[in-house]
Amino acid sequence: SSGDADHLTRIGLVPEVMEKAIDAAMAEQKLDGFIIPGANEVDALFHLGRTVCRRFERRLTALAEERPDPVVRKYANRLSDLFFALAVWSREPPEPEPDTP
Repeated sequence: SSGDADHLTRIGLVPEVMEKAIDAAMAEQKLDGFIIPGANEVDALFHLGRTVCRRFERRLTALAEERPDPVVRKYANRLSDLFFALAVWSREPPEPEPDTP
């Protein structure tokens, strides 16, 4: 509802702001395979947050039949993407490949 959108805007949690944070976190990251959670404690916690957020998204989808709220659903989706981006960002940088003659 518009009240929910107004509240999210007031506290600065709008999908567009989160998308900028996602872009910044992923700017120098190279994903070339499956990400296994738990590279470090911070990474694991971000993945845990993402898991909880995805569960919340599924419940929102189930509730949408009774009270659809696309603003909150979009927010939840962007939040889980932000958790993923921060998890990737928090990982140790990969070791450079050794030069082989």
